[in-house]
Amino acid sequence: MLTLQLSATALWRLGVSSAIRIPASSSQPLCCLRVLACPPSCPLYTTTSHRYSYSFSEASVKMVKLFTRFVEIGRVVLVNYGPDYGKLATIIDVVDGNKILVDGPDSGVLRQVIPLKRVSLTDLKVKIPRNAREKTLKKAWATEKIVARWEQTTWCKKLVAKAKRAALTDFDRFKLMVARKEKSAIIKKHVK
Repeated sequence: MLTLQLSATALWRLGVSSAIRIPASSSQPLCCLRVLACPPSCPLYTTTSHRYSYSFSEASVKMVKLFTRFVEIGRVVLVNYGPDYGKLATIIDVVDGNKILVDGPDSGVLRQVIPLKRVSLTDLKVKIPRNAREKTLKKAWATEKIVARWEQTTWCKKLVAKAKRAALTDFDRFKLMVARKEKSAIIKKHVK
């Protein structure tokens, strides 16, 4: 969907009292047209999109991209449910609107069809053909340095910290508590 958000002046000139939603073609990325404050003296222009005609000021339009992570071949995903929880995989093919074919050559995810609800899209992407072989995928992961790039993301760092905290024993938690108390005592002493 393209969302056209117009200023009060532009809406008044169009005779519309709220923002207008325009269905976008499947080839267009999701984006937002924001018409910022438009003085009454601004000339308005008309565009046509899918049976609808809209007017806006050329000087006051700002394109904003709403989404950057798309379900596409080559997109690296993180499995968030099931036996492969926490492993990286790559989208090899899109089966339908709800399922994708994934393969994770370096992470141990076997080639399988998995529902989209069980994966999280990452910002990482490799350039591979549709239904690429495992050898091609391994080579693409190596050239793009996917594992190293993933380990540098804050998302991965948070997952590692979460796993580390979950693996702490009772005595480790006690030592952590004592260390925090000592640290806060030192800070209080130097602040005074």
